[in-house]
Amino acid sequence: MPRPGCAALTARKFREPVAVDKVIVGTFHKTGTLLIREILRTACARLGYAYWQIQKDAVAAPAGWQVGHQNISVFPQVALEDPYRGAVVIRDPRDVVISGAHYHCRATEAWLFRPEERWDGRCYQEVIAGLPTDEERFLFEMANIGKFTIDCMLDVVRRRPEFLVVRFEELTTDPGMQAFRGMFAHLGFPEQDLPTLLRIAERRSLFSGKVKPSVHVRSGQPAQWTREFTPRVIEEFERLFPGAAEALGYEPSSLAALHPA
Repeated sequence: MPRPGCAALTARKFREPVAVDKVIVGTFHKTGTLLIREILRTACARLGYAYWQIQKDAVAAPAGWQVGHQNISVFPQVALEDPYRGAVVIRDPRDVVISGAHYHCRATEAWLFRPEERWDGRCYQEVIAGLPTDEERFLFEMANIGKFTIDCMLDVVRRRPEFLVVRFEELTTDPGMQAFRGMFAHLGFPEQDLPTLLRIAERRSLFSGKVKPSVHVRSGQPAQWTREFTPRVIEEFERLFPGAAEALGYEPSSLAALHPA
């Protein structure tokens, strides 16, 4: 992936596409979307690459784009027309359920407040936040938005073998930055860009101690399900998503893995 200087990019990006390999990174809901977006946007600004926040229904691409991010890994055909190098960031699907359930009780995204007939005019947040226990919230989440996310992860990993699969847990628990280094190298960033990319990634990672908890950032620890799931939740997860954890490279669900938080 050759890199033009900032001045050259500024002079050319509104005239003709820059002839470089394209870089595409996909995430899913609650798999590090904010982290990856901010790393890529900041890195592109500093290194002189043209960044594109890819919309799933895009019918045209900006001229000269070089690095793109799609936040639910639904890639429009227009993003895939030129040769590209890609990566997707996945997460243990059981932890996706936990993270999503907590997030949807507090977040302010507009869709969370849209009344739905299926819930007698109540909105998603009203329903999930009104449930009496975390167990009930996890069951609700995995039957709704969590199901959409898990199904998408399974589908993309199966249908897009050319994309490097990166685990969110590796990115959030690796102060040595080997997972980030491997991802950036796979995407084709030249060696001279790696120190800048890694510095940006390190400053935005939970292990740096520089990121404060927020509605978006709760915990990046792996295998949260072993502390928060109940036997009832595990049973329902396996009924809805049989073998999903193993298909994505994670350990199987088991009652023996559970232990109190």
